[in-house]
Amino acid sequence: MNNLWILIKNNLRITITKKPLSFILLLLIPVIVIVMCVELVTYSQTFINVGLVDTDHTFSSEIVIDMMKNVDGIETFDLNKEEVIPNFRNNTINVAVEITEGFEDSLIRGEIEDILVYANDGSNDRLLVSSILKNHLLNFRNLGRISNGSQEIYQSSVTTYMENTSVVSKASLNDLYTDYNNSTLAIGFLIMMLFFKASSVANTINIDRESNVYTRIFVSNVKTWQYYGANVICNLFIALIQICIGVLVMQYVVDVSMGMEPLTLFIILSVISAIAVSFGTFCVAVTKDTDTASLLSNMFNLIFVLLGGSFIQVEYFPDIVNFVSYLSPARWAVSCMMALQAGATLIEILPRMLVMFLMAAGFLLVAFRITYKRDKNFNAVRGG
Repeated sequence: MNNLWILIKNNLRITITKKPLSFILLLLIPVIVIVMCVELVTYSQTFINVGLVDTDHTFSSEIVIDMMKNVDGIETFDLNKEEVIPNFRNNTINVAVEITEGFEDSLIRGEIEDILVYANDGSNDRLLVSSILKNHLLNFRNLGRISNGSQEIYQSSVTTYMENTSVVSKASLNDLYTDYNNSTLAIGFLIMMLFFKASSVANTINIDRESNVYTRIFVSNVKTWQYYGANVICNLFIALIQICIGVLVMQYVVDVSMGMEPLTLFIILSVISAIAVSFGTFCVAVTKDTDTASLLSNMFNLIFVLLGGSFIQVEYFPDIVNFVSYLSPARWAVSCMMALQAGATLIEILPRMLVMFLMAAGFLLVAFRITYKRDKNFNAVRGG
């Protein structure tokens, strides 16, 4: 373990102190991009036509309907359930909110059920409408939990909640649209920087090969797994620094709503950074020189980011591109963030996080397997 620690410190020294300007730029570029996204990127006024279906006809459902009618940028249409599909077909509505019987009863039980928000496949309109409802529904659910099943207590609590001036202030769809698009764009740039920097740090292995440093580990007491492990740990450490600074800037420096807690965003980006590091290590393992590794990693890193949905919304992808995009780790990360913005909980996105963990583990295991075989053959030749 002492060898591993020495190697980690050496990698950090090479990455940080040997190239201080490069390291500082690495930290500053995501910050600059995030600020530019928030301050300079603007969007045209957003309007959504929303069909409202209320078959519950209760105190709670009427409040939800009134809230939707009180949002700037939304035009509402009161519909019956049978009218929803025809109105989608003739483009009268972009989104439908359907409140079915039992909605208020579920809230009094402390659950959120019997309310559906749906739109055309891949449309961001559903995300925006779900985001508007999310916090209110969560608060209604919490009020239901403390009402101990009493409808009277629940309705009284909701009435008090709605009388709060900060709640009934008119919401702006365009503000929400701008915040979520800017935050997604900024996070997309941060993910791109994570992938490119992770590949650069991993490529120091090829640099060591070309300068014969790599070969000298076989005549010392340093084991191969320690050498590669030190590179991976150093790479992850640098990525986490990038993520911490980026999340802190978004939360406390620029005025933008991310639609999720900073810690949750940090967790998602930490998982994607693990994929970036493992993929960088994989590219080094399957190549024999610095240039080839850089070319391979840069090409796929760019593809991953473009298919992620941060720069080009997935609703504009052709069907085949949309299908292929699920091979991109960035697509899964953006999908997690969009689900959270639409009201999902961290537990509900765990299956997607699991897919990302499997991607990271897969790249790393293949890289270590290839390296193990290569070094085994090298040792056999050297021993012979």
